[in-house]
Amino acid sequence: MIRKIFVNVCIVVVLVQIGYSQDWIKDVLKNPSDVNLTIDTLKSVMKAKIGTRVQNIKFKPITNYFFSEKLEDYKDNAIIMMFWNTNCRGCKMQLPDLSTIQEKYEKQGLKVIYLSYDSDKIQKKFFKTNILSGVKGVIEESNLDKPFQYFVFPTTFIISKGKIMEGWVGPEKKEIIEKRIQPYITQK
Repeated sequence: MIRKIFVNVCIVVVLVQIGYSQDWIKDVLKNPSDVNLTIDTLKSVMKAKIGTRVQNIKFKPITNYFFSEKLEDYKDNAIIMMFWNTNCRGCKMQLPDLSTIQEKYEKQGLKVIYLSYDSDKIQKKFFKTNILSGVKGVIEESNLDKPFQYFVFPTTFIISKGKIMEGWVGPEKKEIIEKRIQPYITQK
């Protein structure tokens, strides 16, 4: 029993250190069965280091599944790239805020890209009732660069000039995300 309490406390400390919001952690503590985290998973999230150059990730946009897009296609943009899935409650909390941010800063060169392992069919069904601005795509693990190979959902990165500038795990408040992207968007 004491060991279980100690492990839970350690996980909460790690969650705080890697950027989970306090509101989300409180929610997790109330509903621990909703979270599928292990220490190995948390360690792997930390592989993505600030300043790491991002290789050209390919993904299939759900709007036109027959063509691939590449992260390189958006090299002139500041990018918020969120890895998510349709069963993730934290992801569902974050999606509307990212959509609002996309709409607000699009003219300043921001692109929000939502990438998921969920099939285009599953995502299309989800996005019928959850209309969001931004690029939506299906990604296969074989296309992922090392910093992105293992993560928990949602995991979000800010990418500018081909490098990871910031990253966090879990939902974040919209105001904090807006502060984080300011140095990377074009002021117009």
